[in-house]
Amino acid sequence: MPDHAHFLFVGCGATSNQKSAVLLLRKSWNAELRTAGFELQKQGFDHVLRDDERAKDAFTLVAQYVFANPVRANLVGEWQLYPFSGAVVPGYPDMDPREDDFWPRFWRVYTRLTGIDLE
Repeated sequence: MPDHAHFLFVGCGATSNQKSAVLLLRKSWNAELRTAGFELQKQGFDHVLRDDERAKDAFTLVAQYVFANPVRANLVGEWQLYPFSGAVVPGYPDMDPREDDFWPRFWRVYTRLTGIDLE
């Protein structure tokens, strides 16, 4: 999105702390943005997923909703064409949500990293 970004974090362990991750992201991203004369808004919109949104199918739907934002904003006709969409999966830098096998691979990696199988 030209004037904001969306992030969906998933923890990989009981001690994962998305709040700390977001604070670190905001701090480092603001440092980069300031070099170009920009800064993130003071308070972004945060939403912690409810238990029912953390289920495998529900999480996938939330991610797909986020990916579709550029389509709803009339920036592209299909979300896959938006060049600034992607995913960061620890240890798997080549994973791209545009690939047909992304979600099966993502859930296998999630299970491997967390020991939790959401089947």
